[in-house]
Amino acid sequence: MDGFGCGGLAVRADGDTDPTAEAVVWRVTAAGLETLDMYEGVGAGHYRRETWAVRTRAGETVEAAVYLAEPEFIEDGLLPARRYVEHLLAGAEQFLSEAYRAWLRTVRREEVGS
Repeated sequence: MDGFGCGGLAVRADGDTDPTAEAVVWRVTAAGLETLDMYEGVGAGHYRRETWAVRTRAGETVEAAVYLAEPEFIEDGLLPARRYVEHLLAGAEQFLSEAYRAWLRTVRREEVGS
């Protein structure tokens, strides 16, 4: 194994048609999506952007851009860097549930190169 793991969405193989994930939905311009594509490595083939219909906490269904890792960049056993998990927790403190934050605090992380 080489590198660090990152959070991501995965399409479940069990046929679940109503998967659940906590996330924040932002309104983004086309230029903003291009910037996100660059940041997520779409051009390099690391991730692909898809548009999914998502249901908000208020029950509204909206279209959202999601980024999915390409299979050749998925490797079991990689741990996220400590600094990456801390970054996720900082955002979660403002926007996500206590249950999700409690789970995120339990994620094993790589201390070297953090």
